[in-house]
Amino acid sequence: MKQRLDYIDIARGLGILTVIYSHSGGEKELMSFIGGFFIPLFFVLSGYTFCHDSGQSFTAFIMKRGRRLLLPYVIFGVFLMLAYHCFAPTDILGLAYSRYCLYPLGTPDNVFFLRGGCPPLWFLTSMFTASMAVWWLFKSGRWMPYVAALYIVLTFVLGCDIPMVGSVPILLPWSLDTAFLMALFMMIGRELARSSLLSCPVANASGTVVVCKDKSKIVWAILLVGYFLLCMVNGTPNLSVRIYAHSFLLILVTGTIGSVLMMKLSQKLEHTFLKDILADIGRHSMVIFCVQMLLLRVQNQLLFDILHIPLNTFTLYATSIFKTIVAAIVGMYISKALKRLMPSVF
Repeated sequence: MKQRLDYIDIARGLGILTVIYSHSGGEKELMSFIGGFFIPLFFVLSGYTFCHDSGQSFTAFIMKRGRRLLLPYVIFGVFLMLAYHCFAPTDILGLAYSRYCLYPLGTPDNVFFLRGGCPPLWFLTSMFTASMAVWWLFKSGRWMPYVAALYIVLTFVLGCDIPMVGSVPILLPWSLDTAFLMALFMMIGRELARSSLLSCPVANASGTVVVCKDKSKIVWAILLVGYFLLCMVNGTPNLSVRIYAHSFLLILVTGTIGSVLMMKLSQKLEHTFLKDILADIGRHSMVIFCVQMLLLRVQNQLLFDILHIPLNTFTLYATSIFKTIVAAIVGMYISKALKRLMPSVF
């Protein structure tokens, strides 16, 4: 039976708050640490809740995912282009290409596509291409470990510098160069759902379902310390533009550990007063993801251009937290309104 898991919605809520904060202006000092998990988290959660009918065809599966991801992509893409008056040929082409730029960041004379409030939209097409890759991965059955190994090789070939060869010189459309890595995160999410790391309902000899005791606090402390150490080693990644920092394998590890820790935190928050608001934000995270840049821009104009709040260290971090919370809540209500107006799309 399908049911909503509150801690999964809470984890999505924490994830989208982290994403918004990463664009708020006060994120610089934390990007090495939050960058290691906040994008992988959404793919791990997608795999964790993955419902796949074994008899469903690839075409039917992709049509369903396309309706869920690509229709909002087009709607928000057109809306944000109008809102930001982005009508250059590169803006129109960028909506089809769905990458922030054509070449890796730092390339001289780079071609930039998604401008204004559109850059976060890459996530929707990335989720779509990763879904295609993960369908084949899950369909591989006993060959899954070998297909997963193939995906690791493809991620390396498409995104890392190979001696005497180099890397793919452009960022591929629709995040095809990172799709196999994202599919691996989705696979990890499904394996987490089958494991006893977060929860493990089992039946005893009498058939009564019992739940195992929580893992030792020492284990979680080791995971937390290990996560921060690995993030310090790897540096600051940016998966939207295929920046893995030192190694995509480290991203695979930090993304997994970070996601597990966030899900564990979410289970703890299920029993606090924050449960309802975080779960509500999480249920509307896709729309919030799309409109966050516009909502942050409006707040910047209000706080700094109209109210003339002085910008110093304290106000930078205080306003960043404030803007993050406001953007998440306003985005949540926008999503609720869209679900009423266009229930077949949202």
